[in-house]
Amino acid sequence: MLISDYSEREARRKRKREAAIRFLALETWTIQRVLQSVLRCSRSASYKLISQLEKEGIIRSHAIEDLRLTALGITPHGVAIASSEYDLPISLATFQPSKIRPVSVAHRIDLQRARVAAEGSGWTDWTLAKSLPKTWTKLPDAVAQSASGQIVAVELERVVKSRRRYEAILSQHLQAITQGRYDIVHYVSPSRPVASAIDRMFRSVSRVPVGGQRVTLSAKHRARLPVFELEQWPPLA
Repeated sequence: MLISDYSEREARRKRKREAAIRFLALETWTIQRVLQSVLRCSRSASYKLISQLEKEGIIRSHAIEDLRLTALGITPHGVAIASSEYDLPISLATFQPSKIRPVSVAHRIDLQRARVAAEGSGWTDWTLAKSLPKTWTKLPDAVAQSASGQIVAVELERVVKSRRRYEAILSQHLQAITQGRYDIVHYVSPSRPVASAIDRMFRSVSRVPVGGQRVTLSAKHRARLPVFELEQWPPLA
């Protein structure tokens, strides 16, 4: 909707600019479709802002030829602007196209979609695995605080792992919950069939290894390991 008042238009432009720079500074890079979701604007409006940020040297684009995608990443100048204008750390990583691995791009984008959905539902303190303590035995893809105050570990799953692998991972997560690192683990998949398969796999796991023993899972344990389809996540508080 067109805003006729100049001051309102300018305030909205500044909010969109800040949202784009913050997201890119924290995520290092993304694609137009995700950034459009962050901005909650039209495709044309998102491209207009992207073009302006590129002209300012805040972001740069890079074509991922194999995937027919264009990555949009934060530059060193962009991180400096984010630090000075929005109080973000000056030490944030900058975009290096050579470090993009096509095999992990889809996972990265889906995890960003999860972040946008979570923050749009009132979640805060989204922290990626790279910023979590390296002393943790198992690093989830992200940890955040839900709108209801729970500390949630988020695992973005695009494929189903083996049962034996899940037994080990679930054991690590349940021990982390016991240690107070987070309250619950949300497994999230962009595919409904994959989400259903993971849920069935979890229900088939009756015991997990802990300290050289096999511990039986109870309903209380399973309640801490829900599985969701990305389009239906996060659940209402």
